[in-house]
Amino acid sequence: MFAIDIKCPYCQRSLMNTTEVIDKHPSIQLEVVHEKHHGIIWLSSVYGSYNYKITFNIPDGVTAKFFCPHCSEELLGELECAECGEKMVRLMLEAGGYVHFCPRKGCKGHYIEYNKSETLIDEAYKHYPYIDSEE
Repeated sequence: MFAIDIKCPYCQRSLMNTTEVIDKHPSIQLEVVHEKHHGIIWLSSVYGSYNYKITFNIPDGVTAKFFCPHCSEELLGELECAECGEKMVRLMLEAGGYVHFCPRKGCKGHYIEYNKSETLIDEAYKHYPYIDSEE
């Protein structure tokens, strides 16, 4: 697992919050709406982690809506979740490409796409130093 930096695909502003740390990394801050509830959610920026903090409770199995805290655009993408079929939330990677996650609470569906395949390798090298096995 490695940490990713995220920005809004509409206004291009960073969605990273350095004061709300999750899994020892800055969190991804989004606005979240469910029925009459409107609040903030902070997601772990560690790809593959499902840890988060939220200002209100969302029941399991319920689909929430996610918005940019800067431009208020809904972050719904076109991809469907392979796990449950919901339309996935789409966020832009600072390094280029997108990360998608399912907006249904409890669903583990997520997907990452890079503009270039070597970007994934570059990101891994930044976060995991090379260790020579002969040392």
